[in-house]
Amino acid sequence: MKPGILLFLLVAILSGCNKETTPAAGIERPALTMVVGSAATDGGNTYSGEIRARHEAQLGFRIGGKIAERLVDAGARVRAGQALMRLDPGDAGLQLSSAEAQHRLAEADAQRYRELRGKGFVSQAALDAKEAALKAASAQAGLARNQSGYTTLRADRAGVVAALFAEAGQVVAAGQPVLRLAQDGGREVAIALPESHLSNLEVGASAEITLPAAGDYAAPLAGRLRELSPAADPASRTYAARVALLQPGPEVALGMTARVRFAASKKSGGLLIPLSAIFQQGKQAAVWIVAADRTVSLRPVQVAAYRDDGAVIAGGLAAGERGKQDLEHASRRTADLLREAKQQAQDILVQADRRATQIMEEAKTAAKAEGERLVAGAKAEIEQEVSRAKEMLRTQVAALAVAGAEQILKREVDAKAHADILASVQRQL
Repeated sequence: MKPGILLFLLVAILSGCNKETTPAAGIERPALTMVVGSAATDGGNTYSGEIRARHEAQLGFRIGGKIAERLVDAGARVRAGQALMRLDPGDAGLQLSSAEAQHRLAEADAQRYRELRGKGFVSQAALDAKEAALKAASAQAGLARNQSGYTTLRADRAGVVAALFAEAGQVVAAGQPVLRLAQDGGREVAIALPESHLSNLEVGASAEITLPAAGDYAAPLAGRLRELSPAADPASRTYAARVALLQPGPEVALGMTARVRFAASKKSGGLLIPLSAIFQQGKQAAVWIVAADRTVSLRPVQVAAYRDDGAVIAGGLAAGERGKQDLEHASRRTADLLREAKQQAQDILVQADRRATQIMEEAKTAAKAEGERLVAGAKAEIEQEVSRAKEMLRTQVAALAVAGAEQILKREVDAKAHADILASVQRQL
């Protein structure tokens, strides 16, 4: 878009923003009411956790060595017996060759001693020693053969590679975890419980599990507390727990964030109302009551507890009464929102003015630079044309001078030849 058109549009927008608007006529806002009747419960706590597999195993090599190849990536689905990683087989191969050579030697010695014992040249004790050496060499060869097979790490069950702890080129020790394999099957939510909530829960307690990835309107999933650690974590001082999903769907993926809420265990004797319905008069709490004839009156109440989900009323209200939320609080909040909106509008106008000034300066600078560039280009073209014309004129003058010189030379040569001919004729005469 050209700077002139952009500036015109911006000025038009700013002029429209600066127009004063007539204030809207005051309208009567309806009041939000509710019928008191829900008994207050203990209010279940919500815990954040992570979707994990029911059975997980950290796999590692049974011998140490240098990882030569990684055959799977994190998140890959593998089958039972599939190769996952390989170690450098050089050392294990040499040990296997040495053990097999020792086994062949021991077998040959034992065979010779059997023949000698049959002829009576050696004792039975000497033969027994060779037989024992053969068994030891056979066992050592089998051990070396097994260790050579341990250079390839294979999945013991089908599942998903949940995490990788080592890469190709890394030297690992025997038994060091190199990956975590989540087996196919059940899914659970791993959570941590504070010690203050431990007494309210027991293994088998029902729970509701929600997945933020499924959206706000997705139905919660049913679960139950399957495992509760008897000892606290020394660092966080929380107790690890596992909540099993009773019917996990295909949308439940490993590593997802989940929220677990356990069902309320007991009810209290009070009524639960919204916090915004409380009207504080000094130290006395009160609520607005809407009578049958739609008149409003303020009634003192006794608040037993304030919670995140509302206030527990111990006295002053009866089930079935209709209460009105605090209009004064709503009015103050509305006024605050209006002030914030006006301030934001003023800030936008100031920023728009600054931006318009900046665009005008940039347009002037760009126009000046463009004019200087065009003038410089025109001067360069004129100088180039003048140089070209001078060169053509110089070439034409040189050509004319050469042609005149040639004509003069031709005339001089012809006059000499004519004189020579006249002289020759006169001698003959």
